Amino acid sequence: MQSFSSIFTKHGFKLWLGNLLGIIITSILSIIAFFILTIMATIFVATTVLGSGLHNAMLGSEALEQQMMEAFSDAGFGLIILCIIAVLTFSLIFSFPIAGSIGMTVESVESNRSRVSSYFKYGFKFLFKMFGYSLLTSFIFIAIEIIFIMVLAMMGINDASSGSMILSVIIFLIIFFLFSISIMHAPVIMMTERTGVFKSIRLSISLLSQAFGKVLGTALLMIPAVIIYYICYAFFMLPDDTAIDPVTKMPDFNVSGMLLMIFIITPLFMTITMLIIVYRYFKHLRSFIRPIYPGGGQGGNPYMPNLQQPYPNPQQPPFTFNPNPMGSIQPPNYQQPNPFQSPPNYQQPNQKPFPSNPFPPQQPH
Repeated sequence: MQSFSSIFTKHGFKLWLGNLLGIIITSILSIIAFFILTIMATIFVATTVLGSGLHNAMLGSEALEQQMMEAFSDAGFGLIILCIIAVLTFSLIFSFPIAGSIGMTVESVESNRSRVSSYFKYGFKFLFKMFGYSLLTSFIFIAIEIIFIMVLAMMGINDASSGSMILSVIIFLIIFFLFSISIMHAPVIMMTERTGVFKSIRLSISLLSQAFGKVLGTALLMIPAVIIYYICYAFFMLPDDTAIDPVTKMPDFNVSGMLLMIFIITPLFMTITMLIIVYRYFKHLRSFIRPIYPGGGQGGNPYMPNLQQPYPNPQQPPFTFNPNPMGSIQPPNYQQPNPFQSPPNYQQPNQKPFPSNPFPPQQPH
């Protein structure tokens, strides 16, 4: 297997280009979806308000305020439905660049080739699987946060500086971090091993227990890239409080910095982080899932299958020859036929049998 630097040098530009195209397409689709959802929400609220008879109320009267409250309470359920549709829509849109980036990176590491077309190939092929993975993991993270808030409420912690509050926050951050790194390899497993969403998450969690050091090492290698990315984000994306726009009276944004951040730094960050995860998975972790992969098996022998793994497919050792590829088990008393031995009473076609010997053998003198 090639080194990380050689793969990044050979395929880094194409990986960055694929991520850049994915970000551009995702941004366009997000803007279109935002405008469509905004128009739908405006039409729904306007229809609800006009249907409640507000146009007949006097402006500034108490009846107008009461009817407005009733109208928005009636529109509450519909707005909740629109919010759910918005969450599902944007989750589906953002699943495309993640699937495309991981698929293209897997191809560059596994096959030592990179094609920009592979980004769109894997992006559409694994779109709905990645969408299901995103929804499932989001629900789990939300459940962890709700449990944490309920625990704090039952403990009755009011002082933010108390020792119990600090200990609870530390425990929550540890649980959050462990769960994050436990499902980190699930999308890679889903694409590489062609598994479902639930099975890929289960296999990724099992990697944390089987190779905790390797999984933690992958997460620690990603921390510097994440820190550098957020430093760039704070420098280029956050508004400058010292520069106030004279027209809008709002802090001024660095437009060139925003473009640099969106179209240069973000694709590069995606390329580096995805390559770290995929490269270390193939080098250190895949053998725990597929024993026939070099480095796996029992006792470090890649040719000895591990029956406890999900893919116990034995592989024949090298430099051996199996004369019976369909199986080595033969029926009892089985003899291999001799191709050079003629059957009994054999004679050539259209040939008369040999006549009797006119000179029988004589007794010796």
